[in-house]
Amino acid sequence: MKHAITSVVIIIAISLFGCSESSKVNDIFSKAEQLMDVQPDSALLLLQDVNTDELSTKEGKARHALLLSQAYDKNYIDLTNDSLINIAVEYYNGKRKYKRYDMLSHYYKARVQYNGG
Repeated sequence: MKHAITSVVIIIAISLFGCSESSKVNDIFSKAEQLMDVQPDSALLLLQDVNTDELSTKEGKARHALLLSQAYDKNYIDLTNDSLINIAVEYYNGKRKYKRYDMLSHYYKARVQYNGG
C-alpha cells in the first residue's frame, strides 16, 4: 500500500512538473509574440533560448518554428533554407482553428523562398 501511494505521488509530481514546463514555454511564446513588432531583437533572443528538446507536441514545435522564422525575418536575418518554416506550414496548413498561424506560416515560407532565389 505504501509503495502504491509513493508511486501515485511521483506520477502527480511528474505531471505537475510537465505542465509547468509547458506553461513556461507557452509564456515565452506569448511574450515573444507581444514583442515581435516593437522589439523583434528581444523576441528573437527569447525564442533562441527555448530548448527545443522541451517541445513535446507538434503544436509547440510548429509555434516555435513560426515565431522563430518571423523573428529572423523581422531582424533582417534572411533564411534561405525552408526546413524550419516547413514545420509550421505542415502543422497549420488548412486548420481553421489556426487560420492566422496558417496564413503567417505560408507568408514566411514565401519570404524564405524569395531569399533563396
